[in-house]
Amino acid sequence: MSRKIVYLQCTAGIAGDMTLAALIAAGADAGYVRDAAEAVAGRPVGFAVTPCRKSGISGLRLELDLPRDHHHRSMKQIEDMITTAARDNLIAGRVAQRALKIFQIMAVAEASVHGVEPEDVEFHEIGALDSIVDIVGVAAALESLQIDTVTASPLPMTAGMVATMHGSMPVPAPATVRILKGWRLYGQDAPGEFVTPTGAAICVALAGTASAWPGMTLVSDGFGFGNLEWPDGRPNCVRATVGTTDDYDGEAFQAFQDGPSRTGETVFTIEANIDDSTPEQISRLAAALMEAGALDAWVCPVLMKKGRPGWVVSALCGACDVKRLSRVFFLESSTIGVRYRESGRFTLPRSFSTFSSSLGDVTVKTTTLDGGVMGRNPEADEVARLAATVGLSTAQARRRIEAEMELDGPPPGNTSENVPRP
Repeated sequence: MSRKIVYLQCTAGIAGDMTLAALIAAGADAGYVRDAAEAVAGRPVGFAVTPCRKSGISGLRLELDLPRDHHHRSMKQIEDMITTAARDNLIAGRVAQRALKIFQIMAVAEASVHGVEPEDVEFHEIGALDSIVDIVGVAAALESLQIDTVTASPLPMTAGMVATMHGSMPVPAPATVRILKGWRLYGQDAPGEFVTPTGAAICVALAGTASAWPGMTLVSDGFGFGNLEWPDGRPNCVRATVGTTDDYDGEAFQAFQDGPSRTGETVFTIEANIDDSTPEQISRLAAALMEAGALDAWVCPVLMKKGRPGWVVSALCGACDVKRLSRVFFLESSTIGVRYRESGRFTLPRSFSTFSSSLGDVTVKTTTLDGGVMGRNPEADEVARLAATVGLSTAQARRRIEAEMELDGPPPGNTSENVPRP
């Protein structure tokens, strides 16, 4: 099956605004990008792209009409802004996933530089609205172009100093270096910050590793310009080249990073073996983990040392929640230690809608794969609530609602029977 691919050529470096301008120049819908950015920002962003020409090359430059925003935002606040927009169906699920992944990589790098935990990081420059617009805008532009696979070139490293909220720092910035661990780099004798933390995180989060030009059937390309000037006269721009491919060699790796309708993401599992808490405490621990924001929590019975019956209590979370959820283990159980590990997972895109049944309104979750609807499920808690109000069992209420959903017909799009098989 053909896949849509984009190659980011970064011979002059990369920044968020340059990447976004290049993707729009390559054909992304600027209106779609603006709507997504404003949905997350919660306000108009004065978004515009203007023609730019350097060294005989024509492209676009991003311009934002925003007051200087010195508001410091935590990773949690930024996550809430993005997930709220996704939950309200103001941005696509894949837009939210890609934007969050970029921010999470930046949070881990900033935490490493400043000696704090990722969830404790307060973003300064990248917490400003213009940077939020850059990152959400890039994710929305990729969605507008229906890009399945992102690839990017090696990056040039320059020298000098750059002014930040923390004072003057050497170029490349410390966070940029941490983000680019494992990425192919080469030195350039030039002063100035031509690879920003945001640009570096876009490469690492979406492409995973540097590469040469991938094989593709070319569809379009575009140049996005920055404001700095290279001393050797090269145009300060990123080129985005869009194409289709059936046999990209890195597809297996990139499928994990960003599949066509499966989202690859990094998660953490936190676990504790407990043999001296009561069943009531174990039940409360699992509930407290979910209340604290775990993606999932579960309990498995085990036989521990000295033949003692016990439990393995596990929670799934993002990188920024590991420390906070570990604290829940200590507060709600008798454990004196937890362990955690990093994993990858795939999730199907999902959306939520309201279905008006004869028992009342109920939220329905719809999952899709390759354009086909895989499942439509009424939310269990709401089914139970409706059942209690009319005197039915939960099973009876569920059967009635599902029968009415079946009569109402499938949502727009293919059914699971039409999903292409590998």
